[in-house]
Amino acid sequence: MKKTAVIILFIVLGFQLSAQNENEIIQKDIYYYNDFYREYPVSEISNTEKPPKGYKPVYISHLGRHGSRYHTELQLYSNLLKFLEEASKCNELTDIGKKLLIDWREVCQESIERGGDLTPQGMAEHEGIAQRMFSTYPKLFGENSHIICKSTLSPRCIMSMGVFSKKLQSLQPKANIEMEASPRNQYLKSVAGLNAAKGSSIPLSDSIRHKMVSPIATSVIERIVSPSGKMIKSVKDKSQFAFDVFLGVANSPHKNRGDNDLAKYLFTPKQRSVLAMASNVRRYILSGPNKEFLDFVLSGITPLVKNVILDADEALKNGKCQANLRFGHDVTIIAFTKMLGIKEASFETDDYTSLGTKWLCSRVSPMASNAQLIFYKNSKDDILVKILFCEREQELCTKLKATNRYYYKWNDFKQYLLEQIKLYDHAN
Repeated sequence: MKKTAVIILFIVLGFQLSAQNENEIIQKDIYYYNDFYREYPVSEISNTEKPPKGYKPVYISHLGRHGSRYHTELQLYSNLLKFLEEASKCNELTDIGKKLLIDWREVCQESIERGGDLTPQGMAEHEGIAQRMFSTYPKLFGENSHIICKSTLSPRCIMSMGVFSKKLQSLQPKANIEMEASPRNQYLKSVAGLNAAKGSSIPLSDSIRHKMVSPIATSVIERIVSPSGKMIKSVKDKSQFAFDVFLGVANSPHKNRGDNDLAKYLFTPKQRSVLAMASNVRRYILSGPNKEFLDFVLSGITPLVKNVILDADEALKNGKCQANLRFGHDVTIIAFTKMLGIKEASFETDDYTSLGTKWLCSRVSPMASNAQLIFYKNSKDDILVKILFCEREQELCTKLKATNRYYYKWNDFKQYLLEQIKLYDHAN
């Protein structure tokens, strides 16, 4: 309890120092505020560095998060609608509240019985990634190419796999594409370690979230309803209510981008900044590479990393598989990219005021986020690997030296991964 209290104190004291940086990021790109509900950042794609002379792509190892989805907790939609409808009956809605009620009825209608389902936007995200993968590496998807796709049993992951595979098949009808959704693929969820930490991580994240949101919670609610009416008085936990509104709005299909962005009129820039920062800290504590629970986070990903190594070695040896495509969840990609050594996914701290510029869930795990290991071989059978994160080339934050900026020797990188497995597999 003493440690938790000290951490919360540092959060409150440090908030003023970090809020300005966080707000600048959010104002630069409004979608950063959407946390891990952020749509896939197509505008940030960068994959232009050519391989060293004589090297050609021979294999792709891929892990992707499911695409954009409806909220898994539909009560966040229905609870807010009930509150707005009641406030309307009491004639206590502000002008912003009246506008929100109209928009929120539409959100709730569209989301009926679709909790966690892939949205049309989520389908389009994976179609786009598949199209670009095919266009960039066309020789890997020839007439006799063999592509193996696996997902968890989650419908949104299965749908993501299906959309991705269907797009590839339409581009190369003669490719041999296998799909599997099975309990055997449980390693793609990587939640065993996280579940073990929940007894400590959830109370800590809730306490910090409450402290961060409380100063602006009342002002958020007053944007919607009268400050002197009975509706605002009926809200017992204003911090939780304001945060729930944020979570619902951030993941409201077709209502969180462009001219339809509810947040543009619902929250002030300061409120949006505070809520985004609180959400980012919460996500970091629950599933990010924080120092307190790092063992739990990375122990759950070691089975997947072992699978990646085994599949790659087999494919490189016999040449019978051109791509392994895997479809999982946010916690999977967060832990996997940390273990790969991707810089923006690897910041470790227990000083949670520093996350605004060093670890952003909206950048580490947006919808359809993915890591691609592209393998290259020359005539001497030397093998290099390039890592793409959301289709952005990566210079890893490890002691490994690249042979040509983004290209690493596979044997060196594999040895690094085996050392990481040895370091964290004990917790399984």
